Amino acid sequence: LEYKIDLSSKRLTAASALTGSLAQEVVRWDALIETMETDVKTLAGNVFLSSASIAYLGAFTAPFRRDMSEKWVELCHERNIKISDEFSLVSTLATPMQMREWA
Repeated sequence: LEYKIDLSSKRLTAASALTGSLAQEVVRWDALIETMETDVKTLAGNVFLSSASIAYLGAFTAPFRRDMSEKWVELCHERNIKISDEFSLVSTLATPMQMREWA
């Protein structure tokens, strides 16, 4: 009987730890869903700016590319093309894990 009590106690502890872990995951999943919903809304605009940058700006100097990108961002806002608040070619084309590997 003591063996069963001890086993049940261990199972209860493990179940409690699992429940706590899952509760923390819900918070992370909710944040991820919110980010993904925003990303879906800005995907077309971000890809448009990324494609334009790759196609047209590669041969120019960094200051010129930065100025043109800023103008294009302003034009997107004027024409109600949804883009990320902080558009970045790198963040559109690479994952955070890939960016960490570059550092």
